[in-house]
Amino acid sequence: MTSTLWSSGEAPWWSRRPAPPRIRVIVDNDFAGDPDDLYQLAHHLLSPSVEVPLISCSRLPDGDPLLGDARDSTEAAEEIVTELLDVMRLDFRGRIRRGSPDRLRSRTEPHRSPAAEAIIAEALRTDT
Repeated sequence: MTSTLWSSGEAPWWSRRPAPPRIRVIVDNDFAGDPDDLYQLAHHLLSPSVEVPLISCSRLPDGDPLLGDARDSTEAAEEIVTELLDVMRLDFRGRIRRGSPDRLRSRTEPHRSPAAEAIIAEALRTDT
């Protein structure tokens, strides 16, 4: 098996050069839950018309049976996403961020997290 890593937007399985990405999509999901989240992520990553600048790993509700143990679901999500990217041989170093591992205490009290800060930074970009 080859160890070549591809970047987002590359399509080595096509014989013709794909059109450049037409849309930026920040993918946010609780990837430690059911597997449909990973299909959605793979679909976006394989679409040459989509640029994925950021993957955000959200938390699962406390006691979610899909997680299976009491560990941080955002950490588990990051591990699962990293494994998928390794299998797909995609290089996303520095573009995976964890959301807050804690649930919101109220509708008006936000949590700071690496994912929230990266989402805001991406939304404020002026170079696109």
